[in-house]
Amino acid sequence: MKIKAILIDPEHKRIKEVQIERGLKGLYDILDCNMVETPIHYGNGDAMYSNEEAWLEVDPKDQIFGFEFPDWDYPILGKSLIVGTNDEGEDIDCKSTVNDFKNIIWRDNAFMRHTGIKIGMI
Repeated sequence: MKIKAILIDPEHKRIKEVQIERGLKGLYDILDCNMVETPIHYGNGDAMYSNEEAWLEVDPKDQIFGFEFPDWDYPILGKSLIVGTNDEGEDIDCKSTVNDFKNIIWRDNAFMRHTGIKIGMI
């Protein structure tokens, strides 16, 4: 079963609605990872999934990208996905729209590397 989600892709500076397979495999496939975390839960029941091991996978030769919002203290490294959740904690269609994320701040390789050094991950 597919659900509606919002993909935040900092490498391409793109936010778009996507359809993903419900469940961990769908999350892993679109985020290109093996472990996810939910650093943000929104008041409307939506949640943000990100790659939990993103900082552990940084290669010194690779360009890395991230994003944050004006009221955040730190950026998220790599792609994230916004999905809805129900009362049982299952993923469902998200209620958020692409427009809800228009104030995103894209972070480039230099900024993310500086952040990684500052937090002791690089």
